[in-house]
Amino acid sequence: METLVSPNRPSGKDGKVKKVRSGASTSAHKALIARNLRLVYDEVAGEPVPERILELLAKMDKAEDRGRP
Repeated sequence: METLVSPNRPSGKDGKVKKVRSGASTSAHKALIARNLRLVYDEVAGEPVPERILELLAKMDKAEDRGRP
């Protein structure tokens, strides 16, 4: 699965990681999170439903049909 991350962490002149407080960076992080969530969802949504789940759904449908007058 492809993910979008920055290889560089923001750091100050002393080499320590600094806290980012700018609105632009916050927006960029939100966009990055949204993009990665879409990638994960698209990958999962494209997978077939497992056979066991289909069997359980069919059993539920049959049980529901038997309960109707």
